[in-house]
Amino acid sequence: MKQMILLLVVSFLLASCDTSKSNYTITGKIEEGVELGDTLYLVTMQGQKPTVLSKSPVEHGAFEFEGFRSEPQFCSILSFAADGNIARNIDLFVEEGEINVTVARKQTIVTGSNLNERLQQFRDSVDIIDELRNIYIEKKRRPDISPAAQREADKAIHTTSLLYNRYVKEFIEKNISNPVSVYILVNNYSALLPEAGLDIISRMPAEVQCDPSVSAVAAIYRNMMYSAVGNRFIDVELLNIEGKAVSLSQYAGKGTPLLLSFWSSSVASSLGDQKQLSALAAEYDNRLSLVSVSIDSSHQKWSDTVLHNELSGIQLADLKGWNSAAVILYGVDLLPYYILLDSNGTILMRTPSLQAVNEKVQLLNLKTYK
Repeated sequence: MKQMILLLVVSFLLASCDTSKSNYTITGKIEEGVELGDTLYLVTMQGQKPTVLSKSPVEHGAFEFEGFRSEPQFCSILSFAADGNIARNIDLFVEEGEINVTVARKQTIVTGSNLNERLQQFRDSVDIIDELRNIYIEKKRRPDISPAAQREADKAIHTTSLLYNRYVKEFIEKNISNPVSVYILVNNYSALLPEAGLDIISRMPAEVQCDPSVSAVAAIYRNMMYSAVGNRFIDVELLNIEGKAVSLSQYAGKGTPLLLSFWSSSVASSLGDQKQLSALAAEYDNRLSLVSVSIDSSHQKWSDTVLHNELSGIQLADLKGWNSAAVILYGVDLLPYYILLDSNGTILMRTPSLQAVNEKVQLLNLKTYK
């Protein structure tokens, strides 16, 4: 769950709106070279159903919405591609007053009202941190980088990540009594340790804690705590490539360290890592078990990818996508992702970094099993 609202919309019913009584106006400007289509839709969620509040034609690089909201409400301005898929998604809070939206090629700026000013402040700040981190990521990728410069880049990347995490936490704390905190939490929950995230949620207004998106984040935090480093692995039943039901306990805690990797055939970076894991499995042979859990929902696509790429290790899935029992139980929210178990089934590491896995596995085997 990387966005607060997942809008998979085939068709909309335009909700009736009495524009004779308006207390908000959204005025938009589209910079030259940005294509948004002919019509934009202002959409919100009513329960679990997306509802269009208003629509606006795009004329001469501008658009406008107006209406009435008794309370601030999180909404999205959507444009659609010719195939019906969402082409652009602009998140904002609809509240009383004048709201200004500037749509640029790289970013969208929303200002002019209390909550949107707060949200824009957050976006501007994390953009600066991201830009700084990306400088060092690009530096690290240079083929001629020296070992000393690489260590410096690694340290800077780690420092900017810590800075980002701290800023997210402080910003949520500062806005804990208003809706901005919910948006920031739901979209950045991986920046918080589970204990800190649950503590923040417990101090949010009662009605906010019952919000489905907040409840989902709380569930992820609890599962991450259950599967935290130092805890024993959580058993789960999945299917092997032949479609037979198997349990993780058939492989974990059997006297050999085990690497549990999460991936998908549709996520290029995770597939690339799976190919590298085949080399890792060959290097450590019977001293390291490799269990890969795919979040694919199509058995055909999953099995074809495994066979075509000659992927090693034990390949498992339950074909439920992001609703996979393993994904939920282990609190996995991004791909690729790795969980390393020791020979007794105790969790040693949780990380999205294959490099970190390589370093840990090398150290583990050198000291204990080699």
